[in-house]
Amino acid sequence: MTKMEWKEVSPEQSDWKRQIDVMADYGRQKIGSIVFCADGSWNYVIDEQIYFFEAKTEKKAKEEMIELLDEYFWDKIDYYTELRKSLEKLQFSLEG
Repeated sequence: MTKMEWKEVSPEQSDWKRQIDVMADYGRQKIGSIVFCADGSWNYVIDEQIYFFEAKTEKKAKEEMIELLDEYFWDKIDYYTELRKSLEKLQFSLEG
């Protein structure tokens, strides 16, 4: 089973005061990040897309990130499931 952890890293952008990455397999793959901005707001980053949190604390931002990643992963699973079905149809068309 893949394990995930929070890892504070140097911010990638100058307007971020803090960046905390969600890492899989002990820091080898970044899944996403929560970032604390200079204006006092929390944002999250998934697949290089930046979104806004309503969280006022780091703990709340982490909770929201977990919820958002759960939804994101299910959306990806659904997307790839549909692609796989289409691939099976494509394969079947070659056979028939």
